[in-house]
Amino acid sequence: MSRLRALAAAGVLAALLAGGCVSSDVSRDLRLGAQVAEGLPVGTPAPSMVVRAFWFPKANGAGSTGAALKGVLALAGDHLYFLAWNDQLNTYDTEQSVAFLPAIKVEVVRNGLTPLLVVESKNMSFDAFELMQGGSVVPDAATTQALCERLQELRAKNQPADPQ
Repeated sequence: MSRLRALAAAGVLAALLAGGCVSSDVSRDLRLGAQVAEGLPVGTPAPSMVVRAFWFPKANGAGSTGAALKGVLALAGDHLYFLAWNDQLNTYDTEQSVAFLPAIKVEVVRNGLTPLLVVESKNMSFDAFELMQGGSVVPDAATTQALCERLQELRAKNQPADPQ
């Protein structure tokens, strides 16, 4: 009987560990994608990437994170949109829109062990996003880095021509 309990405990532990490895990227979740697309401003292209995230307004990285909102971060066109769930309307509401192409800087900054995607906009305001592994409060470093690299690639491809 104790062997059965040990096997059951091992199975629960394996499930918990496997659950923690789930990426924050929920782009393949069609229902969630449709809910997010519905919450974006009219005329916005469909999101190419949707990730679970916390948004830290006016935060520029290490030691600057204060109050945060939980929701999803969507890459749609040339903007990042942060959306939070509205329980009363049973839908996502866009809380923040960040134009990343003209931004001064897009980078991953570490706040202790937590990687944050930080965007410094042209008006010198900051937005930090902590991407979270699916269904947990564990930061998703790999997806944070991948999203940052994707944004940097898009920025490099869309640089204005040199006015010489």
